Amino acid sequence: MSPEKTIRKQTQKTLSHNNWSGAVAAAIVVCVAVMMAIFLSSGIDLGVSYLYELFMKYTMKVEDYEASAAMSVTLLPIILLISPIAVGFLRYIYLMMKHGETDFNEIFHYMGSRHLKTIGVTLMFILRNLWKFIVCFLPYLFCYGAFMTSNAEKINKLENLDFSGILWYVISYALLYIGALVCMRLCANQFLYFFIYFENDNLTSKELSLISNMYMQRFRSDVSKLFFSLLPWMLTCVLVIPIIFVLPYVTAVLSTSAKWILALQDNLGNKDE
Repeated sequence: MSPEKTIRKQTQKTLSHNNWSGAVAAAIVVCVAVMMAIFLSSGIDLGVSYLYELFMKYTMKVEDYEASAAMSVTLLPIILLISPIAVGFLRYIYLMMKHGETDFNEIFHYMGSRHLKTIGVTLMFILRNLWKFIVCFLPYLFCYGAFMTSNAEKINKLENLDFSGILWYVISYALLYIGALVCMRLCANQFLYFFIYFENDNLTSKELSLISNMYMQRFRSDVSKLFFSLLPWMLTCVLVIPIIFVLPYVTAVLSTSAKWILALQDNLGNKDE
């Protein structure tokens, strides 16, 4: 049996021991937090649109453009503020895979005194890997932008797309998934970043990155294979309902892998001593 199948089998066994409901509930908490962030940005969007209409008297087209720009600027900081919930979700699943069960309140572990530290750790992780995200997803953004520009009128009127529109749509999402795969490969050396943070939250972002990079020298190809084996599951995340089941499963599989890598590294460290 391949390592990927072994890890998935261990994950399924752990989840089947009365952990599925907690994992799904935790995924729902994360999805709700993200939706709230989007709604908050939409509220800012509407506020900017109202102010421009009231004071600047711009055309509707300009207002929409300015409001959308405001939303894109505010969405990232708002999501960053709720990132401790996402990190707490990852910690909750990781501890579940490590110990067989854990308390549901672990998902809110970083919402107290560790809130600012976790935001900082998350922000530094994003900045360290930002160039990888740009390189991988820029082709998708260009293609999707071309699709929206050429089909804006039909989309607004809810008309059916012609063949070229459908082709642009398919190509753009094909580039999205290809970009995601390449990004996973490029970011594989940072796979353990947050898992090491869960083991020792006194480490700095630089230390987390260096340790993850060092540990992943032996396991980078194995983790990449695991990512690829999970691709069919990720492709099912088309609707909101599948996400609340796929997200905890994929996270649990990755957490199980991280658990064994860290355990192997600890054993190697003990032998060296």
